[in-house]
Amino acid sequence: MHVVVCAKQAVDVDQVKIDPQTLEPITFPTKLDDLSKNALEEAVRIKEKFGGKITVIVVGDYVSSVVKEALAIGGDEAKVIAVRELIDTESTALTIAEIVRNIEDFDLLFFGEASIDTHTAQVGPRVAEILKLPILTFVRRIEKIDVESRKIVVLRDLEEWFERVEASMPAVLTVTNEINEPRLPSLSQILKAAKKPVERFETSELGISVGSNIEVLRNKAPRIDRKKKIYKEDVDKAVNEIVSELIKEGIL
Repeated sequence: MHVVVCAKQAVDVDQVKIDPQTLEPITFPTKLDDLSKNALEEAVRIKEKFGGKITVIVVGDYVSSVVKEALAIGGDEAKVIAVRELIDTESTALTIAEIVRNIEDFDLLFFGEASIDTHTAQVGPRVAEILKLPILTFVRRIEKIDVESRKIVVLRDLEEWFERVEASMPAVLTVTNEINEPRLPSLSQILKAAKKPVERFETSELGISVGSNIEVLRNKAPRIDRKKKIYKEDVDKAVNEIVSELIKEGIL
């Protein structure tokens, strides 16, 4: 089995620092997207069961730490497309599709269902449409892979109900975080990742031009003021009052 995983370098939204005066972000730290880890974990499990290899695709600039982590988790090789400007989902999908076209004999192409920063959920389906491949979105469980008949059966999460679907391989899958619990790479895996092959491309080499039809006018965080309430009563009364306040705020 040859599984290709598209891993995203995403903004670490938990670590973004906000200017308290302007409410605009000061820094945009990045990390390997959480759902990309789920996609990688599922690819590793398939490799452990059937053998084969895992190819990781990453689009972006200054992505060395993301690539290294993806390879440490279980990728065997990586293909990195250098993109230094802001690009939209259309350009991202075109770029990934061009790389995938040059990968021979792959069986499955994995994406996270969406990313933690933009959360468009568009790239996987767009790539599938460009490559004319079956698309299975919001996969929460892979129930069966039949290597001989080249079929895969998955359970899709459609919020109000589940849907069991069969498709022919090669196929594109977007996975939810319920599909697995991503493993943490060991120290030896992290060290070995530095020696795994990484192939780098410029978009000009692929014969495509990228850009964005989206213009970011401003990033601004909501103002969240502290309530500054102090509870000095006895413990039991204070706990009840705190719980009541949390219920009023819709937190509980």
